[in-house]
Amino acid sequence: MRYFQLWGTCLRIYEHKPKDYKDTSHLLLSFGTQDLHSGLALEYRKRPYVFRVRVDGFQFLVQAKSAQEMVYWIDALHASANIALPIEERHIPRFTPLTHRHRHHH
Repeated sequence: MRYFQLWGTCLRIYEHKPKDYKDTSHLLLSFGTQDLHSGLALEYRKRPYVFRVRVDGFQFLVQAKSAQEMVYWIDALHASANIALPIEERHIPRFTPLTHRHRHHH
């Protein structure tokens, strides 16, 4: 079983869980998240809570422990990929301004 770790804008894949964040003795692969894409693996039905990660020509199916953990991972991977881009290339989200209703006093 492989162990995935998201560290800032770097996705690390280990042979098994490292002792701490500095331990790279069992590191198999490491990727920057700039071109990473992740999402639900809807067509994969063999196991629950599986999501897909695509990065640098690789594709991984990752199984989370729960639906909540799966959503957390996907959100964290998206956030990491968003901040990995140079600031000039980042997509700025659009916000809908909330307007105040003006009350007419009589």
